[in-house]
Amino acid sequence: MPKTVEQLEKELEQSNEDFEQVADIAERRLLSELAFRAFLSKKGLIEEYKQYEKHFKENFQAFLDGKIEI
Repeated sequence: MPKTVEQLEKELEQSNEDFEQVADIAERRLLSELAFRAFLSKKGLIEEYKQYEKHFKENFQAFLDGKIEI
């Protein structure tokens, strides 16, 4: 059964609301990341954090590949 114009408009409105929510979350995460990196930089810890990120990504990928079990 074909959808009515009202149904399509309602779906579009919901889709737009969902997009706005995701965009808001992404914006907050970006701002949090920038603030965290500024804090680390101020404390002189940026290199240590980069090493932590690198090891975390490697270990997480190894977990996904089944090389590490939890």
